[in-house]
Amino acid sequence: MSPPDQHVSSLAKQARELFVVHVGRALPEIVKACDTRLTSVLDQAGPAREIQARRDAWTAFQKNQTTWLNQSRKSLQRTLLPRFSNSGNPVSVSGQLELVAEGAIDDQILASRLAMQVLDRSSTELNELRLRVQHLEGRQELPRGDVLLPDVIARILVDQWLDAHMTREAWTLVHDAMSPILAGKLHEAYKAANEFLVASGVMKEIDLQSLVKRVPGSRSEGPAAAAAPRHATRAGARSWRTRRRQWPGGRRRRQRAGSGCRSQRAAFIRPGRERRNAAHDRHLSAGPCAHASAGRGGAPQAHVDGPGGR
Repeated sequence: MSPPDQHVSSLAKQARELFVVHVGRALPEIVKACDTRLTSVLDQAGPAREIQARRDAWTAFQKNQTTWLNQSRKSLQRTLLPRFSNSGNPVSVSGQLELVAEGAIDDQILASRLAMQVLDRSSTELNELRLRVQHLEGRQELPRGDVLLPDVIARILVDQWLDAHMTREAWTLVHDAMSPILAGKLHEAYKAANEFLVASGVMKEIDLQSLVKRVPGSRSEGPAAAAAPRHATRAGARSWRTRRRQWPGGRRRRQRAGSGCRSQRAAFIRPGRERRNAAHDRHLSAGPCAHASAGRGGAPQAHVDGPGGR
């Protein structure tokens, strides 16, 4: 694709900036919800260890909530700079494998749970904004650390929470109070960014069917691709029959069993068939006398000569 011109690229940048502004405005409300949640759990009954953990979480939050708020805002702003990751650190472009920090998997799980709450609420708005930005920038996909992605926002909040010397256990206490507020605010942010781009003339109508990617081997590639599964099924059936014939003694046992059944059936049918043929010959050789006596109810008394006689 040809690189986008300066005006088109500026529209995408402005959409991201508008989105970050809306998210930044939501942070104080999120902090307040976390404070309310941690205060409410102080009076809950439970084991002494859990009570102490809740008290420590509340104390740490009272001390570090301002730091968490300010650092989260700064990290959001840094995502607008080029070549920066979701946590505000420079992106590694070496392409080499890197060591994962201890606890990074746990942090990603916490962020993913929060991002799923956002997707449940704003999947349609996010998809429309993603398509418009990709159209403006001539991309197939958004960059991995793009601030428009909900997992990037969630990871910023988790990372700055931990950097402010608050624990993962404390995060789990405030997750349920934070997630609906964040989901609602991001929904509004996606909607505002979409409205800005539509007002600027960017993809006022989105035809999703024309944007569906054609996967190699799908039915849309023609009759040859559609017939491939049937050929594979037939080949599998033939291979199964081949393996069945190659079972040790399997075909010979079936042949012996089939020949035995046919011989027994023939032995049963042949005597009856011969008796019927002999009776038919006697009937034809008896002549009119046998028919007349049979008509009067008597048994035929005719002497029959030949191979069918008694």
